[in-house]
Amino acid sequence: EAILALEPGRLSAILGLGSVATRAGDARALAKALAAQAEVTIDLPTRAALRLQSAEALAPVDHERALALAEELRSDSNIRERADQVVTRLHIIAERWEPAARVLADRAARSGDRQQKIGFVLAEATILLGRLRAPARALDALARLPKDAVDDPGVRAATIEALEQLGDDNRLREELLAMAERATVPHARARLYLRAAELEELRRADDAAVRAYEAAHAAMPVAFAAFFTAVV
Repeated sequence: EAILALEPGRLSAILGLGSVATRAGDARALAKALAAQAEVTIDLPTRAALRLQSAEALAPVDHERALALAEELRSDSNIRERADQVVTRLHIIAERWEPAARVLADRAARSGDRQQKIGFVLAEATILLGRLRAPARALDALARLPKDAVDDPGVRAATIEALEQLGDDNRLREELLAMAERATVPHARARLYLRAAELEELRRADDAAVRAYEAAHAAMPVAFAAFFTAVV
């Protein structure tokens, strides 16, 4: 540190400080060394990566500063994806659910990969349902997914949970029937019809319940169909 005070750009002193700080478990000194190394690095992707490492090192001792540094790097195309991950993690660690959900929504909007997009939206929905108790917002987030994502098991489960939280049995019943019609997996289709049939029974719509039970029976594989017949 004394050498760096005299010669801020001396790489040997920067690397020495980083090595000693790592062994000593000094997060603040390690963050300082990584930031200093970034300042003398010409290659832009490497420089951005070092700055992000500095933010990660600083997080245990100065969460706010670490978050500000990582947020700044989200605009850098060289490190954006990793910066997004760090910002999301720091918000979750601090239990800042609103900004965590916003970052996940932004990551989903920018992602061109179908599975990655589904993963981001489901993570956002988990926060909206489990932490913020905002089922309407969760449904809005799920509605932004591609149409062919509706048969994804995670998307189905999140949609049903959101509708259950809303407490609108009519809407839940209608969505269950619509999901069952779209479902391509027999077991999933049968379970959805069975749940819809139970809701039909609760509102004393016996004819509709019978139709739903029959549809569930038709959707089940042979072994499950036999079990269903024995029970009913």
